[in-house]
Formats: sequence, C-alpha cells, structure tokens
Amino acid sequence: MNNWLFSKANFYLFGFSAVLLAVGYFLLGQGPVDSSLSKSVAPIILVLAYCGLIPFAMLYGYGAGGGKGKQEREGAGGRMARLYMLDGRESKDASKSAKK
Repeated sequence: MNNWLFSKANFYLFGFSAVLLAVGYFLLGQGPVDSSLSKSVAPIILVLAYCGLIPFAMLYGYGAGGGKGKQEREGAGGRMARLYMLDGRESKDASKSAKK
C-alpha cells in the first residue's frame, strides 16, 4: 500500500532546501560579524529556503490538476475517516440513528 502524501519530487525539493539551509548557515558563520556575506547573502538564502522553498516543497503537486490523482490527493482525509470508523464513533452514531 503506497499512501504517501508526498511524491518523489517533493522529497527532492525538501532535500534541496535542506542543502540550501546548510549553505546559508555555513555562510552566516564565515568571516567577521559585519561582513557582507554574513549580513546580506546568508540571510537572503535562509529566508528564501524557509519562506519559499520549504512551503513550495510541501505544496508541490497538490494544485489544480497536479501530478497526483484525486484519490491520492485526498489520502489523508481517507485515512482520517478510517481512523474515525475504527474508533467506534461511527458505529455508535449509526446505532443511535437506527433507534430513532
């Protein structure tokens, strides 16, 4: 059963963002405190990775007509419904409505 919420492309984007974060933090620690590298380049890389690439990696493929089918996009909702049914709440609700 292959019910992953993320595709291979999502994991590649996550990996690229992790490498970009490592480069950003490495550049942040280089040179003196007030160097242009640690004051401008590294923060820009970190902000792009945290605010741009990581959210893009999480949302990639879930747009209108994305790479995954409807059942795969709604995989988490289906799992939550199955958990709800296994919890017994639905059977109790069904028995209440049958008694009425």
